[in-house]
Amino acid sequence: MLDAKRPTKEVIDAMAARNVYIGRPWPVWPTHVRITVGSQPEMQAFQEAFQAVMKSSSTTGFVPSLPKRRSYPDGQSWPSV
Repeated sequence: MLDAKRPTKEVIDAMAARNVYIGRPWPVWPTHVRITVGSQPEMQAFQEAFQAVMKSSSTTGFVPSLPKRRSYPDGQSWPSV
């Protein structure tokens, strides 16, 4: 998993526009993309496309909103993971 520091869907769409396909979004990691290692030519194509996407993207400094912490009916909070 790679933290792109911007919305996952934006990165996936921009990479697909360059014919480089990466993993699906993970709701628990809204800024992370899944990268699978490929052949040397595939990895070179990925690196070139990823660098172009990261330079051209208008979204920077994305900070996802954190969900409200869940609690038990008696008011105690769920343990942090």
